[in-house]
Order: sequence, then structure tokens, then C-alpha cells
Amino acid sequence: MSDLSPITDLSDDERAALEEIERGLEEVRRAHGALVDFHHAVGRGIDHFDEALAELGDGRRYPIERAERDELEESA
Repeated sequence: MSDLSPITDLSDDERAALEEIERGLEEVRRAHGALVDFHHAVGRGIDHFDEALAELGDGRRYPIERAERDELEESA
């Protein structure tokens, strides 16, 4: 014999608690989907930044780095 009781043996309070758990799980699943969508959107945004860096062609991420490089080249 099993220690688990069928759902039909649940009290009203237990049923209500089970329904809340199901609602909570549904919300967590939706949030997970939104998080995955956000993760992918951030990745696509970073791809655009990487493309912009490639188009700059000098591998410098920030204007100050380019200015420092130019200054070093001028003094050489």
C-alpha cells in the first residue's frame, strides 16, 4: 500500500494550496521564457556592438583608447 493519497482525498485547504502551487509554477515557467527571450535579445545587441567594432577595424573599444594609440603613433 502506498503512503500517497489520491487527489480525491485532499481537503479543501489542500486543494487550494495545490492550485496555488500550480499557478506559481505557471508563473515561473512564463518568467523563465521571458528570461530566455531577454538573454537572446542581449546577445543580438552584443552582436551589433561586435559588428561595429569590426567596422572600426582597429580593435579599440573606446575613443580614449584610439586617442592614446594615435598619440603614441605621433610621438614615434
